[in-house]
Amino acid sequence: MHHCKIVIADDHPLFRAALKQAVSKAA
Repeated sequence: MHHCKIVIADDHPLFRAALKQAVSKAA
């Protein structure tokens, strides 16, 4: 499941950006 999520994030720049934003918020 986790691997799938990583692949999706890599395939979708938008999703990756959202993840980066979430990390920034957490940090």
